[in-house]
Amino acid sequence: MINRIVTVHADLEQVIVRAPDGVIVAHHVRVWGDHQSVTDPQHAACAKQMRHQLAVTRIHPQTLEVEQADLDIYDRLAGLEVGA
Repeated sequence: MINRIVTVHADLEQVIVRAPDGVIVAHHVRVWGDHQSVTDPQHAACAKQMRHQLAVTRIHPQTLEVEQADLDIYDRLAGLEVGA
C-alpha cells in the first residue's frame, strides 16, 4: 500500500496492517529490538519501481477552453454606449 492510509494493529506477538476496506495487506511476527524495521523484499522492489515511474512520468498540462464573459453587460446596465 504505497501512498495509502493504512491501519496498523500491533500486540506483543504480531503486527497486522489493513487497507481502508479492511483487507489485510501485511501480517508478520512482532520484531523486538532497537531501530529495526521489517520490509518485504518484494514490497521494497515494487516501491522502488513505483517511485522511479513517478519521477519519470511527465504531466503535460491540458489546454482548457475558458468561456469569456461579456463585460459589455456592465456598460449596458449603466446606460453607457457600447462599442463607441
